[in-house]
Amino acid sequence: MRARWQAGGAAHAAVVAAVTLLAGLGVLAVLAVSLPLAFQEEATSAAATALTRPATETEAGAALEKAVAALASGDEDAWRAALPASGDDARQASSDLFRTLGHLPWTSLAPVVEAVPSQPGRYRVRLVGELAGVGPADRLVADRVLQLEVLGEHVIVTGDLTPDALRRRYFMAYREPEAVQGRAAVVLTEATERSVAEDLVAAEGAARDRLALLGIDPDRPVLLYLYASRKQLKDALAGGPRDRRFQFFSAPAQRYSAALWWPRDVNILAPALEGDDAWLSGLLAHELTHAFTVHWFAETKNDPMFLAEGLAVAVQGGRTYEPLRQELAGGNERVPLETAIAVGSLWIGNSDEEVQLAYLEAGSVVLYILDAWGLDELKAWVTAVADSDLTPAGLGAATRETLGVTWDEFVTGWTAYVQTLP
Repeated sequence: MRARWQAGGAAHAAVVAAVTLLAGLGVLAVLAVSLPLAFQEEATSAAATALTRPATETEAGAALEKAVAALASGDEDAWRAALPASGDDARQASSDLFRTLGHLPWTSLAPVVEAVPSQPGRYRVRLVGELAGVGPADRLVADRVLQLEVLGEHVIVTGDLTPDALRRRYFMAYREPEAVQGRAAVVLTEATERSVAEDLVAAEGAARDRLALLGIDPDRPVLLYLYASRKQLKDALAGGPRDRRFQFFSAPAQRYSAALWWPRDVNILAPALEGDDAWLSGLLAHELTHAFTVHWFAETKNDPMFLAEGLAVAVQGGRTYEPLRQELAGGNERVPLETAIAVGSLWIGNSDEEVQLAYLEAGSVVLYILDAWGLDELKAWVTAVADSDLTPAGLGAATRETLGVTWDEFVTGWTAYVQTLP
């Protein structure tokens, strides 16, 4: 009996051992499949971490070039395979970048990789690109500070150390961006504002046609940033205008190079837009004038806001000059012409009414010169004034040189001309 039990026990032990062995082999088989997948998705484990080393600048650059090419093509699998992420903050950075940038129509997109001094494996990574044919090619799109390590043959992101002020800068201010393309303009907008963007694109053609007043035939596309909120605007521009009255404005393209690029970008707050098509066309004509005349002042000593706004107001049209007539009848004491030309900003320290008066003065001066002398003389006058010291003597000298009249004669003629305006 004991022998049978021992024999049976031995047989049972053999069965258990066999089952255990098979189970073990099964686990190993599962591990053999799951570990590579886990590495691909998570790139984590204590063993893996222990085997990493800081990526060199050459390694970091090569990996990011490949990853950004995948990002530009909208291939999320290739993006994650080219640059795996380990850790919550690194994975979040990877997801944010693809979610925001991976579905836009890029003409070009590339990384600019710079090592952070004294921090092995830490890199400032700026993405630059051209969206749907709207230059420049080095437009800043995103800015991140990443920790990059090498595990085996792979460069992996192990940390995101980006300062908060940079995380949502440039295109990263948008959560679900879309690019609405027109004939000669592209509107970058939040998905929720697509209908507003389409209205802007519809009005863009008529707005550009108005630029013919200044002899401008736009041959470059313009990027219009349409923001869903002021917070989004401030995130994208790292602050933006301090005066909350600025709801539509042009601004230099934010690019890696400091060189001047034109046309400038146009920035628009969607909640401030009205639905009237004629008003939208006038608004765009105003901002596009700024975008396409910025290079007129590229080499002058000054860039007076009065001159820039005068050109834009003249092109925009649709204003009544009755308030200016009343101002001139009262002696032009509230917003003196000479003072308005010389100040750096027409907004600082002025009420809304005073700002509007200054804009009407500026627009009427441009229209006066166009009607009395012509476009060539207008260009000569605005650049000569901008290149002067902006004193009364400087204004007088610029006016005599370009228009052939004294400053007093100019003011007298302008005052009479304002009476003929709408």
